[in-house]
Amino acid sequence: MLDDFDDAKFSICTEMYELDDLCCDSKQIVVKQEFNCFCYWGTNRPTEYFVIKDNKVITYRKLIQELCKQKFDPVCDHKFFEGIRKTDNTESIEYIMCMGS
Repeated sequence: MLDDFDDAKFSICTEMYELDDLCCDSKQIVVKQEFNCFCYWGTNRPTEYFVIKDNKVITYRKLIQELCKQKFDPVCDHKFFEGIRKTDNTESIEYIMCMGS
């Protein structure tokens, strides 16, 4: 999709004009990838965590760049990165990966 993300092991569903939008209010977040889709039924693959930091704010561009740098690879039929969502714990800096197929 974009030259900035040539090494991505996933498809990016974010529009170009959205890349510099603020993705969250924190300077550091933890994004977790849970392996609970049908691709992993019957396996015990542990949850993976990706720490995303920035001195200013975290944009979608920064988030995707960091996921690429940290070798995020869904290894699953759900390769379309749609974004992240905050966990129900409002005190936490933890977010959940939103993937589609």
